[in-house]
Parts: sequence; structure tokens; C-alpha cells
Amino acid sequence: MAEPEVAQSFYEGLPNVPEEDHAELEDHAELEAELSAQELQEALQSMQSGKAPGIDGLPADFYKDLWPVIGDDLLSVLRDSLSNGRLPLSCRRAVLTLLPKKGDLQEIKNWRPVSLLCTDYKLLSKVLATRLRKVMEHVIHVDQTYCVPSRLITDNVTLIRDVLDLSGSLGCELGLISLDQEKAFDRVEHQCLWQTLEAFGFSSGLIAKIQVLYRDIESVLKINGSLCASFEAQRGVRQGCSLSGMLYSLAIEPFLHRVKVTGFLFSWL
Repeated sequence: MAEPEVAQSFYEGLPNVPEEDHAELEDHAELEAELSAQELQEALQSMQSGKAPGIDGLPADFYKDLWPVIGDDLLSVLRDSLSNGRLPLSCRRAVLTLLPKKGDLQEIKNWRPVSLLCTDYKLLSKVLATRLRKVMEHVIHVDQTYCVPSRLITDNVTLIRDVLDLSGSLGCELGLISLDQEKAFDRVEHQCLWQTLEAFGFSSGLIAKIQVLYRDIESVLKINGSLCASFEAQRGVRQGCSLSGMLYSLAIEPFLHRVKVTGFLFSWL
């Protein structure tokens, strides 16, 4: 962990969540507001059917079919969990399985780990992701398009093409650097993430809710159809969680900001 003075200087100049955005969300779902039944139901309806369930074996269709019966109880459990700062064990425990990517599958780097999460966890993360999505464009620089609503990766391709064309017409020398952060989600340090959210001016209430999703979390590996003993996950954001993409974008933004202030043009794909 960096010294406080160094860490503070790293976050200098970052944009903050505009106060007016908090006011705009009062009628729907304030960033730090209590979880509502309407939010949970909307999150449930947006979930696709046929997805692999978490360790409890309950898919989204189970909740959709029985929502009139279990909806209020689930809301009560999740509210209580957020209030107490700790989710039930099934929500905190993810099943890690591997999906093939490309290339030689004898190489471990060509497999992508995916976290199979319980549906009740995914419902909570979807609600928080919906809230966070409303302010992402205000704190993430326009050059970064990953997991920012209304932005596309093709925007970065167009920017690079235009820069190349302009530099060619002006006779300017130009260099391009391509960086690939391997296993990017796994490299997010939780404490650094919380400091980054604070630096962006997110409310303490919202940060506390997101922290609950990562407090005392565990993983179990699925190997040859069987599950190994659980182990603590001390860093990283989870593949399969609705919040993960946005949390990664927020976590990497201070670094990209420091690159920009040194005078480099940086387009993050």
C-alpha cells in the first residue's frame, strides 16, 4: 500500500460526482438509498433465462416464477444484509469454472475464469449497477469507453484513425503503444478501489453497499465436476457480477488520468 501522501497525489485532479446527479436520482433510486422492491423486480425481469446458477442451484427462472411468494422475504434479507454489512454465505461464495478462449488449450492463459454467482447476489449487484451507471459518464473521461453507457469501443478506433490521419497530414511523428493488462479483473485491489470511489466523490452510503458485496467473500473451484474446499478471495472483481466492469473502469481511471496529465494521448479500449 502506498504512503498516504503518495496515494493522495495520485488522485489529484479527478472529477467528482456532480451534486445535481444526486438530486436527479431522488425520485428513482438515490445512490445511497435503501433497496426497494421495485428495483429488485426490475433487475429480475432484466435477467436472462437459462444461465448457470450459483452454488445454491437456484436459477433466475425460479425467482421469476415465485416472485409473488418470495419477493418480500428476499427484499428483507438483502436490506438486513446491507444494514449489517455482511451477506449470507451463499451470496459470498462463488463457484469458479473455466471457459476456453482461443489458441492452445494446454496453456492456462487460454482459459477464462468465470464466477458462478447466486441469483440473489446478482439481483443486488444489478440494482447497484443501475444506480452507478447513471453517473459513470460524469467521472470517466470521454476517451475511456469500457462499461460507460452511451459509449462504444468503435469510438476509440475512430479516434486512433483520426489521430493517424491528422498526424500524417501535418507531418508529425507519432507513436502508438498497446498495453494488455492480462487478467485485469483479478488485479483490482479492494482497498485501492474504495479509495478511488472516495476520490471520485461517491457517497459513503453507496460505497458501503458495494463493500458489502466484497466483504468476506469466498470461492470454490469446480474441477472435473467436483467442488474443492472454499478459500478467501482477497482481491479482484468477479466475472459475472453486473458491477465488475464499471468498478474496473473506475479503478483504472486514476492511472489513465495521470497518463493524460503528462501530455500523452491515451485511448483505452
